[in-house]
This record gives sequence, structure tokens and C-alpha cells, in this order.
Amino acid sequence: MTQIEDKLMPLGSKVFQETQKWAGKERYAIDPLTLITIIQILYKLAQALMSWWSNRQDKAMNSSKKLNWMKRFIIWRYAKAGAKNSKDAKYIYGGLINAIPKFTDSDRQTLFNTVKENL
Repeated sequence: MTQIEDKLMPLGSKVFQETQKWAGKERYAIDPLTLITIIQILYKLAQALMSWWSNRQDKAMNSSKKLNWMKRFIIWRYAKAGAKNSKDAKYIYGGLINAIPKFTDSDRQTLFNTVKENL
């Protein structure tokens, strides 16, 4: 794994827990590649938010607390592109939509600091 994936693994794990809740009674298992896909989606979303706010980390962090229709659409596109099939995309999307608003400020700080370091 790369340094980015190592730093964002705890966030990926939180999203995975939400993904399992989203899947409900279905036995949904996740492989390491899917976890890496989730981390890449988080990273891409943070990059997009940073570019929208002209690299103002404080504004980007605040905008990540609420997911409007545009952010949800972008997350869906990233999930669909990174998933193996539509069922995985649906579960990954649901996990991301539920997990991102629940991230703490330190989680958001970690995410956006990682993006800023790698710009």
C-alpha cells in the first residue's frame, strides 16, 4: 500500500462499517481492493472539494459535512467507476453517503491534510 492509503485506512474502515450496515442482512464481504477503492474515492472527493474552494482547507472541510446533490452525484460516479459491479457500487455509495457526514473533525483534518501534502 502507498503512504496515502496507510494514512486513510482508518477512514476506509469507518466507511466499510457503514457499507456493511447499508447491505443489511445480505452477507456482504469486502476484499482489500474494495477497501483501497473506498480510500481512493475519499481522496478524489477531497481533491475535488479542495479544487472547488481554491485549496482553502477550512472551507473544503466545512463543505464536506453536508452532502448536497452534486456531491452525492460525484460520489456515485466514483463508486460506479471503482466498483466491480453495480451491487458493489450501490453498497460502496451507501456506505460513503452514511459515513462521510459522521466523520469527526480530526478525520476530516487527516483527509484534507493528506490531499494537501500530495498536491
